[in-house]
Amino acid sequence: MPLKTKIMLASFAIASQFIVFSAASFAQNWPQWRVPHRDGHLEEFSAPARWPDSLKKVWSIAAGAGLSSPVVAQDNVYLLTRDGEDEVVSCYQISSGERVWQQRYRTPFIPNPQAVITRFFPVSQGKGPFATPLVHNNRLYTLGIDRVLSCFDVKTGDLLWRHHDLKQTIPEKIVYACAPCGCAEDAKRFDAPGNCPACGMSLGPLGMETSEQVGIGNYYGAAASPLVADNFLIANIGNPEAGYLIAFDLASGKESDHYFDMKPTMFDPEGAGILADLIHARIAETDADIVGGLEMGAVPLITPVSRPCGELLEIGNMTDACLRFVHASPDA
Repeated sequence: MPLKTKIMLASFAIASQFIVFSAASFAQNWPQWRVPHRDGHLEEFSAPARWPDSLKKVWSIAAGAGLSSPVVAQDNVYLLTRDGEDEVVSCYQISSGERVWQQRYRTPFIPNPQAVITRFFPVSQGKGPFATPLVHNNRLYTLGIDRVLSCFDVKTGDLLWRHHDLKQTIPEKIVYACAPCGCAEDAKRFDAPGNCPACGMSLGPLGMETSEQVGIGNYYGAAASPLVADNFLIANIGNPEAGYLIAFDLASGKESDHYFDMKPTMFDPEGAGILADLIHARIAETDADIVGGLEMGAVPLITPVSRPCGELLEIGNMTDACLRFVHASPDA
């Protein structure tokens, strides 16, 4: 049943508050990041001839810390927030703000010190959560800062399944060091957090690798919202050091045999060609004049992507890692 309440949603995660204002009609669910189809487009929406001069606040609640967006399904709004060392999953009635259910679980996390910037994260201090939840077929899927992937029943809040892959291992005694920058304190160890006495940079904890796979650090935590493809939930639990995508069966949570390691695929000529065809098919569907900032992620994709453009696209502004596509049309 589509949401019929007349509202406009505004989420202020940094201010630890969730506020609902009355405004124009909102006739659709908002079940995931960037609306129903993850394309930033809200279908069947007609802007009013005149927007209201002001909004009337209907209700507000203290929501907790984090930068995860709220999602709306049926007559409820769902939040993933942080309270101290706990992550909290909550469901509220959109019309009244009354809490329907709430679940929490312990998940300590030590972020990259460069992410603990007070003006950006005054409450969460870089501990997230960042990933927006997803509602699909009466189930709520959440991905926490330390890669805790959970599935809840949207009506009762019951936990249906959970995975905690590549979790951060926090040593009993944390040792800190300055990030390699060439200063006089490079490679020196410190017993307490703070700033480097030589360059002023924040000292970072050492050894924050994950328990399951040494070398894939968890400095930054998970940030990408999970998505649904066919009967699978796909979660990105990698980081800038290593991409790591896992597919799970939606109903059971069983890990799938789907293979998502893109690097060997890109280096394989046939695999790179398939990826190039998929990229071109997607660009052709958009019918856009310009597609800018298409990140390749690796040089091997540049040649197969740029080669079959033909009359569809012109190539410009090519660098080692990025291509900009412009439609070859008189109006482009």
